[in-house]
Amino acid sequence: YGYEENLINIRNTNEKNVLRINLQQGIQLALSAEKRLASVQGNVRQSELSIAMAAAEFDWRFFPKVDAGLIGGGDAGTGVTLGGGVEVSKKFQNGTRFAVTPRLMKAASHYQSNLQFNITQPLLRGCGREYNLAPLRAAEFTHRTALRQLYQTQIRLIL
Repeated sequence: YGYEENLINIRNTNEKNVLRINLQQGIQLALSAEKRLASVQGNVRQSELSIAMAAAEFDWRFFPKVDAGLIGGGDAGTGVTLGGGVEVSKKFQNGTRFAVTPRLMKAASHYQSNLQFNITQPLLRGCGREYNLAPLRAAEFTHRTALRQLYQTQIRLIL
């Protein structure tokens, strides 16, 4: 005999209707009706978002750059200067950060292009995988804790 074959009869005292459900359906009904479960599920979702935010620190990033100003005199002439570009950067788990920024600028009647390349390596604070991965590891730990709380809440509701 499986637990699905053991049916539970729930009788309404005002009516003579009988609701027949098996054990698995009864457990699902209890879990879906409990308000505490929604709070714990919210904690799990929040911890998943924390992991995504911590991991996003190592994603590629794109920053628009805009320059505007006035120049006067010299070989460049006089007038308005306008320029723009995009910075593309990435941080690695050991702390190293690369950034490439191509730019184009119009100064009076002359055009200039520029390519800037930066490498940043922390030497003291912020150096090493352990230091840079600490927020991600903390978020993963919080997620495991939230999953354990969800499981324990489900067990308490069923028992």
